[in-house]
Amino acid sequence: MANAEPKCADAVKPAGPRSGSLSKVLAVAAVVLLVALGLWRLSLEGDKPVAYTHQPVGVMSTDCDITVVTAANRHNDARRALHQAEAQLRNVQARMNVFLEHSELWNFNAAPAGEKIQLSPETLAVLLSARRINLLSEGAFDVTILPMIRLWKAAPQTGQPPSDDELAQARAASSWDLISLASDGATKKSPSVEIDLGGIAKGFAVDQALEALKSAGADGGMVNLGGNIRVFGKTPEGLPWTIGVRNPFQSGPDAGVIAQVVLTDEAIATSAHYYRYVRIGDRSYSHIIDPRSGRPAQRAASVTVIARTAMEADGWSTALAVLGPAGMRLLPDGVDAMLITGDEHSHKVLATQGFSARLVK
Repeated sequence: MANAEPKCADAVKPAGPRSGSLSKVLAVAAVVLLVALGLWRLSLEGDKPVAYTHQPVGVMSTDCDITVVTAANRHNDARRALHQAEAQLRNVQARMNVFLEHSELWNFNAAPAGEKIQLSPETLAVLLSARRINLLSEGAFDVTILPMIRLWKAAPQTGQPPSDDELAQARAASSWDLISLASDGATKKSPSVEIDLGGIAKGFAVDQALEALKSAGADGGMVNLGGNIRVFGKTPEGLPWTIGVRNPFQSGPDAGVIAQVVLTDEAIATSAHYYRYVRIGDRSYSHIIDPRSGRPAQRAASVTVIARTAMEADGWSTALAVLGPAGMRLLPDGVDAMLITGDEHSHKVLATQGFSARLVK
């Protein structure tokens, strides 16, 4: 069984039959892990399905695990598939990292008003999806809030959280109303506009990597990037993938799971506060910011979303972390969620019918 973990910036983790630890500890059960000290352990079991796992480092500043299921005697094909998947992850990182000088997003954020910045079809696709989730979530998911995020990142040095006036100014400085999207790029109406795709680009990268595994002819596979997971096919035992959702009220690598779900060709992502937070003075604040107020989201201990794509699961898990239970009514068709509120002494678990149907009883 694998564990679903919280996303960097907003996430989940993979596993054999199920992936669910919201902390960054991946345990793949129901699959045979053939990796040791970063080297391949090659199996010689003929055409029996086995799993090969690769753990690239330095991908989007988070943990990464790629698993491919194929015949044991196709280890060279498996290695090639995993490296192609890794290449897709790094390609997305090179285009959409706001801190990488001269990446597409860096160029956009640094551009003056009125200058169209050329963007790849990939980056435009993520921006369009982000805009769609922004509208459907009534503003709870917003990639244009980088000025507000910068304020919170600087707060630990000052020892004080941002003031209401500072947050209001940051909110006014950047919004979707100040961006024009075209078929080949985007234009800012104000030089202060800044975008951060951290809450959705990881999911898109997972989707791209998984498609690479499929194109390579794999029988099954799983990609996990910072708690954003997508699977296809089956495990070597011919079973669906089992993903475990970490208990948000337990800490450390030994934290247990609060639920397990079974997936075949879907994606899952979890957003939670226990994994990433901002420490200001003697108080910890959630890293998930409510775009409408500029304040940390407080309405859910964790949110886990299942969707057709990792990009959609990524974005909606962040949106629901901001909205809380009220946001469940806004979920579009094909998106299911489980939301946990309260604390370790008294908590509630809310789930859509589709999510409940996937739970391991």
